[in-house]
Amino acid sequence: MNIEMLKQTLDVLNINFKDYSLDGISLPMQTVLSRSGDTWVTFEYDEVGRSLDLKEFINEEDACKDILERLCYLVEWRKKYNVR
Repeated sequence: MNIEMLKQTLDVLNINFKDYSLDGISLPMQTVLSRSGDTWVTFEYDEVGRSLDLKEFINEEDACKDILERLCYLVEWRKKYNVR
């Protein structure tokens, strides 16, 4: 999976584009995918500007899978606790 395929999957799953960033630009309360040189980085950017649960990957595919898992978990969590 690459970023284009990830974006298509997120659209099909109807995951709000405001919940994530695939270009490394971080806004509060987003799941972020960023490229830093030869490394791919994923993290949660919280409401006060902290990067949480940072993970590094050596390839795009693994980073995209991680973002997809994080966002699917977010959707399930919101359903469970009735959060929008």
